[in-house]
Amino acid sequence: MEFSINLLPQTNSRKEKRSVYFIPVLGIVAFAASTSFFAYNYFETKNAVQSLKESIATQTDTRNDFQKEYQSYTTGVTEYNYTERYRLLDQYLNNIYENPITLQDRINQLLPDQAKVNAYTYLNTGELTVTVTFNSKGDSAIFLHRLLNANFVEHAQVDSIIADEEEIAYETLFQIKLNTLVGEQ
Repeated sequence: MEFSINLLPQTNSRKEKRSVYFIPVLGIVAFAASTSFFAYNYFETKNAVQSLKESIATQTDTRNDFQKEYQSYTTGVTEYNYTERYRLLDQYLNNIYENPITLQDRINQLLPDQAKVNAYTYLNTGELTVTVTFNSKGDSAIFLHRLLNANFVEHAQVDSIIADEEEIAYETLFQIKLNTLVGEQ
């Protein structure tokens, strides 16, 4: 009979068996770790994409609101562009019609001394009604004569003369038709 004597310690054989089991367990743990890492990255990226979509939608709505507000500022006559539109309209009308203030100043220059304008009614058609107080009836005639000779007056007439005996004054009502178009003389 033969006897075999094993001189190697028993612990070495156990270690070899452990390492055989340790490598697959390490592979399973590595696989589980990498799977959980990729799953976490996937869900994190999905959440980031969703929050970016919401942010883009919010910013798009804000941009659209600003565009509407800008269009309301620049379209039509609004409180924001009223001044510029008014200036352009005023410039256009001044190229067509005589300035009423200039016409009023020209009429006031034709008044005799110490004459006082009581009422001044002007229509854009060029019709003017003026009530003037004079110190004498002759001043009414002088003013009417000056009006008829003025190149910016088409027609003038006296409608009434009312005498105020207490103050010695004559209130005269004039009906005047003015040339209101630029260049119309």
